[in-house]
Amino acid sequence: MSQSSEWRSVRVGLLVTAALVVAGLAIIGISSRQNLFERKVSYFSLFPDAAGLKEGNGVWYQGVEVGFITSIDFTRDLDVQKVVVHYKIKASLMPRMRSGTRASIRTLGLLGDKSLALTTPSATEDEPIILPGSQIPIDVTVNLAALGRGAQDLMENSLELSKNLNKIAALLVEGDGALPKLLNDPVLGKQTIDNLESIGQSMDRISTTLASGRGLAGKVLVDEKYGAQVSADLAEALKAARETLEDMRAGRGGAGAFLAKGGQGERLVSNLAKTSDVLARAADAMETRGTLSNKFFMDEQYGEHMAANLLSISDSLASILK
Repeated sequence: MSQSSEWRSVRVGLLVTAALVVAGLAIIGISSRQNLFERKVSYFSLFPDAAGLKEGNGVWYQGVEVGFITSIDFTRDLDVQKVVVHYKIKASLMPRMRSGTRASIRTLGLLGDKSLALTTPSATEDEPIILPGSQIPIDVTVNLAALGRGAQDLMENSLELSKNLNKIAALLVEGDGALPKLLNDPVLGKQTIDNLESIGQSMDRISTTLASGRGLAGKVLVDEKYGAQVSADLAEALKAARETLEDMRAGRGGAGAFLAKGGQGERLVSNLAKTSDVLARAADAMETRGTLSNKFFMDEQYGEHMAANLLSISDSLASILK
């Protein structure tokens, strides 16, 4: 056998040995966690709710971990809406499982891990032993304690709500807003009530008018034929408006040509801008002293003189034409 083949065999042997060591450590860890090599006995309990309990969670007896959850399932009887929790515990504890032993679901630590807890009251030596495979009843007092905690939370929430209501009441009595004024000012309150009554009377009159068919709205609501005609006319008007907008958007028709890019609308805006510029320059010229337009429009004496000359020229032309 060559040296390379021997080295390959050595490497394979090392890998197999390492895998066996890892598997052994895993088995030892699991067995130490669940005591696989220790004899165990099985029990089950019926809970209305598993409350987050999972397979593999621990089973504790009097504060000591003694087993683990093997399975969680629903009852076969559909009329019994409960959860069946099966678990195993150390066989050495069987003499302690008496008829007074009770099971409950507890929470471990701050992370909220769930576990199953078994408790047996003191002075139960004369009670019969619960045999393996049998049911251990649940502790209903735990549910009552949870109910009590819920009632305490409800009371605390009620007190907090009462404090908030007191604050709101104080603001309504002593505040400066619109609502405190409305509640505390008799004149403003009466005026508000009168306004509300007036609004209510107006609404009654409007509803009566509509119900009697008077006015356009009443006729539309009461006269079925007229309402259908109005609806048809509105639909036709909306259709025509939509077609007009589409023509304008497409550049068709006079409005479309006026609004189209590079069309008459842009030329009109350009001409208006030019005209505005010319008028601005004319206004500047009128305000500039020494210019003809300034003298003609601003100098009253010069204006009268020019008017007299124009009148004289007009008379002369009239006599010539005769």
